[in-house]
Amino acid sequence: MCQINNSRRAVYGFDQRVEVFGSGGMLQTSNQRDSGLRVWTEGATAAQDRLKAFSLERYDESFIHELDEIPDAIAQDRQPLVSG
Repeated sequence: MCQINNSRRAVYGFDQRVEVFGSGGMLQTSNQRDSGLRVWTEGATAAQDRLKAFSLERYDESFIHELDEIPDAIAQDRQPLVSG
């Protein structure tokens, strides 16, 4: 079973999560933040930095890898791994 949740209009930022459950276990992705630090104080429990708000911030490495793949595929005379 797979559940995908997306929201570009969440008051706390661009939110996306994916969870996949099966007989062999579970996969889960979470939202990206600038830091993995969580803070527990008298006023907050597990407080974290805000979510990265824009998709270019969140996926910049993915976009770079996709762009690097194209000239590699041309040089190796093969189809790029990236598709429509």
